[in-house]
Amino acid sequence: MFAFTEGDIRSLATSQSFARGQSYYRSGAVSALTLRGDQLTARVAGSGYEPYRVNVALDQDGRIASASCTCPYDWGGYCKHIVALLLTHVRAPEKILTKAAVKAALADRKRDDLIMLITQMIDYEPDLYGLIDGSGLPAPDEFDAADEEW
Repeated sequence: MFAFTEGDIRSLATSQSFARGQSYYRSGAVSALTLRGDQLTARVAGSGYEPYRVNVALDQDGRIASASCTCPYDWGGYCKHIVALLLTHVRAPEKILTKAAVKAALADRKRDDLIMLITQMIDYEPDLYGLIDGSGLPAPDEFDAADEEW
């Protein structure tokens, strides 16, 4: 199913991000590792209060198509949180919970059920309402360098 290796991960990150990602992996910072269709997601604990949300999209051959993280990293290559998620996959694939892709999970739901579900999601995460009214999601809070070590 997956077609990437630790060497591939190493080539997609700086040596510092890779080393820090290894440290995060070893410390058990990766949680809620889930595969839904071609989307591999997880929460990765950092130095902030909330864990970062990490998403890796896979192509149809199981290779890494793209990756994103809610952290403010912008120094080239993948951040340590993405590296930690990918290393968890390579080194401990049994930790991956496989679920139906979002479209497949929603496909047979009735309209009223979908409205109730969306309402509950917005009650839980009010910022999602911007996706309904067309205003989009708010920009991430400005990064405070004291919150995270690189």
